[in-house]
Amino acid sequence: GHGQAAVLRLGHGLVDELEAGRQGSTLMLQADLAVFDRLPELVARTVGHFGRLDALVNNASAFYPTPVGGATPAQWEELFAVNARAPFFLAQAAAPHLRAARGAIVNIADIYAEKPRADLAVYAASKAALLAVSRGLAASLAPEVRVNAVSPGAILWPDGGIDPHVQDRLLAQTPLGRIGDPGDIAGTVAWLLGDTAAGTSVAAWGGLRWVERRDDSGPEGRARGARYGNGTAWGGVAWSGCSRHSAASVRPLRGSTASGAMSTSGSSTNACFNSSRGSRRL
Repeated sequence: GHGQAAVLRLGHGLVDELEAGRQGSTLMLQADLAVFDRLPELVARTVGHFGRLDALVNNASAFYPTPVGGATPAQWEELFAVNARAPFFLAQAAAPHLRAARGAIVNIADIYAEKPRADLAVYAASKAALLAVSRGLAASLAPEVRVNAVSPGAILWPDGGIDPHVQDRLLAQTPLGRIGDPGDIAGTVAWLLGDTAAGTSVAAWGGLRWVERRDDSGPEGRARGARYGNGTAWGGVAWSGCSRHSAASVRPLRGSTASGAMSTSGSSTNACFNSSRGSRRL
C-alpha cells in the first residue's frame, strides 16, 4: 500500500545517505515481521553479508487505535506479533552472534506501555509485553549481551496534524514544554548500545510521568514537574522508524571500529540496513 511504498522510499533515501558517506556500509532487507519464518532469515542474511553482528535495535512497530467494543482478535494478533513476538525471536536468532561480539540489544517501547490511552489498549499492552521481554532477555543473555529499552513520549506530531487543544494539553503536561526530537531518541539508543547499561528502560518523556493530572495544566503543576521530573527528560536517543513493513537501518556506533548493527524500523514490514567497519557519528 501507500504506507509501505513511503517506508521503502525513506529506506532507500537512508541507504543513499549512508553509502555517500562510506561505500559498502549498508544492507537493506525487507520482510513482514508478523511472518515468523522471516525473522531468522533477516539475521542470517545480515551476518552472511557482514560476517558479524554487534547490535540489534527493534524499532519497527504496528500502531493503530483499537477502541474497546470494536477491537478484534486479528488486531490483537497483529499488534502482539509485530510489537512483542518479533523482537523476542529476532533477539533469539541474533543471540549467538551478539554473544560472540559481546553486543547489545535495544527495544523501542512507548510511553503508552505505562500510561495507556483509552483507544490504544491493545497497542499499549503489546508495548508493555515488549518491556517484559526486554527484562527477560536481559536476565537470559547477561553478561555477554546487554539488553535495554527506550520508552519515547511525544516525539513527532502525526503527519495529518493534531487537534490544537490536544497539542496544548500534552505540552502543558510536559515539564520541558516541548515535544521530543528523533535525535533525542537516537542519542539514547546510541548511549545504550555502548558499554554502559543493562536491564534498564529509559523513559524519554520530557518529565511527563511526574506531573499530577489534577495540576497538569497550571503553572504549579508545570513547576512541580520541572522540579521532580527532569531526570526523565527527553533522554538521549532514538532511531529512525518506518513500519511493520520497514527498513532496519544500521549505522556504525560512535567511535566504533567494527560495527555490524541491525535495526528494524517501520511498523509492519522491516527493512534492514547494516553498517560494516568504520566510524561515523549518528
